[in-house]
Amino acid sequence: LKLVDIDVFILSSSSSFENRLAAVRSNVNEYLLKPVNITTLVSKIRKNFKIDLIRPYRILLLDDQASVGIFYKTLLEDEHVEVLAISQADSIMTELDSFHPDVFLLDMHMPNISGLEVARLLRQQSKYDYVPIVFLTADDDINTKLEVLECGADDVIPKSTPPNIIVQQVDSRIQRGQEIRYLASRDSLTGVLNHGQIMDAASHALRLASRQQNPTVVVMIDLDHFKAVNDKYGHGGGDKVLISLGQLLLQSVRDTDYVGRYGGEEFMVVFNDAEPSVIETKMNNILTAFLQINYTVAEQSFHCSFSAGLASSTHHDKLSELISSADAALYEAKDAGRSKVRKANNQ
Repeated sequence: LKLVDIDVFILSSSSSFENRLAAVRSNVNEYLLKPVNITTLVSKIRKNFKIDLIRPYRILLLDDQASVGIFYKTLLEDEHVEVLAISQADSIMTELDSFHPDVFLLDMHMPNISGLEVARLLRQQSKYDYVPIVFLTADDDINTKLEVLECGADDVIPKSTPPNIIVQQVDSRIQRGQEIRYLASRDSLTGVLNHGQIMDAASHALRLASRQQNPTVVVMIDLDHFKAVNDKYGHGGGDKVLISLGQLLLQSVRDTDYVGRYGGEEFMVVFNDAEPSVIETKMNNILTAFLQINYTVAEQSFHCSFSAGLASSTHHDKLSELISSADAALYEAKDAGRSKVRKANNQ
């Protein structure tokens, strides 16, 4: 039976090659082994329905001939794709401050610099580790292709390739790159950004806020009495709470905001272009929703709460100071009896 236009997940106790092959041949989307980890299932659902994939796709195109850039920009750009075409390699770092590409399309041969050198320069920066680098070139020598792979790039597309095939190849690279970046950047339990990624996101947001004069608000969130939850209901019960809070936060923020697991039972949310009073109201609404969630472990039911503190970049130039200010507000919320949201002083 061929399954067409239907999303199918198989939950099975068998991991045999034959069963998995039969699932592949039936166009099954995912094959999960029992018992299924809820976080894995949620992650697969989000991936399958592209919930976390960002549109429009963004392409950074570097070619020293402006006319070539215009041609490929026209070819690739539609309502789902945004193309930034640049002709000067030395401007790429400045452009990347405000443009976050899903793929780099590079020319191989340019005056004073090669595309291979640009690729190596990009690969030296960890934030671009999982962004595909593709070369568009008239050079189809096999040694060139080997050099491309050795410098950390992903593919070579001959400029003689039919336009529709170029579009398909770039699109598939973008989708796969986004999926890999999603998996590499996420906390394995909760599905939110891991510590390193949320810190990078906060650092970038602060730089952007300073340049554009749009305040960034950082919120620090800590689950109340979480050790008692683990002691009474086991780590399985604690994991349920962490997962549900992570998913609630993800569903409650904008695409331009960031949610991460700061560590243990503490989460961090970064709100771009936001006012503290607005975020305070939003966080109180999230807290109200979280208090309604009923957890059941071994036929025992319980609820959980969190405390939160927030601070605005309007009053801080350094990320460490911004986080410390939000942390201080969090401690005030704890001291006031927990299950509360507090703004930092003078905000």
